Amino acid sequence: MFKSIKTAYNQIPILPQVVLVVTNMIPLLGVWFLGWHAGIVLAIYWGETAVIGFYAIFKMIRAEGTDPSMENADMDSDVRKIFLVILFNFHFGLFMLVHLVLILFLFFVSFDFSTPSLIAIGPIISPAVLLAMAGFFLSHGISYNTNYLAGGEYKTALPRRIMFQPYRRVMAMHIVIIMVGFLVFAYGEYQAIGVTLLVIFKILLDLRAHTKEHALKPEQQQL
Repeated sequence: MFKSIKTAYNQIPILPQVVLVVTNMIPLLGVWFLGWHAGIVLAIYWGETAVIGFYAIFKMIRAEGTDPSMENADMDSDVRKIFLVILFNFHFGLFMLVHLVLILFLFFVSFDFSTPSLIAIGPIISPAVLLAMAGFFLSHGISYNTNYLAGGEYKTALPRRIMFQPYRRVMAMHIVIIMVGFLVFAYGEYQAIGVTLLVIFKILLDLRAHTKEHALKPEQQQL
């Protein structure tokens, strides 16, 4: 398995991977030098999730793969794309809303069971945080242009398959986030170390997911 992943890794353009790693280092610098807590880092990753969904929409629209299961369907391919994009916006938007509410209530809302109030949300819109989110937008944009467009992945891509790609990547990342989150809550005085582990694991997961996604052969993309 590791040999196949290494082979696939060597076949993928290096620039998107470098930008991906560098961008992921920004939250790490924020934790150690700007006093960011876990909630700010998770808010940044929420922003990255939104970016992933944003580019997924463009991938679905640009996809030109032939879906064998839809060959006899009455619906025109362009109409089908529009339908899938609308459907994706609905369920992925709902997922993002629930995700955002959880982050806010866990890290940015103070409850006394009478008057809940937002606290310390200023750091979320600080220049450094916006820079990190812009970095993720640039990182995924480079990957979209380098691998999907210039690399020709759109020629065999299927809209219905792209619609679920963000979930596989995001859910794997959130399993790690939850695990590290428990450590952060249990050992608050070691929060920086916990968030550092979170960032490291996320970088490894991102690289693995990026490699698997862009190493698919055309016939595999048709599945």
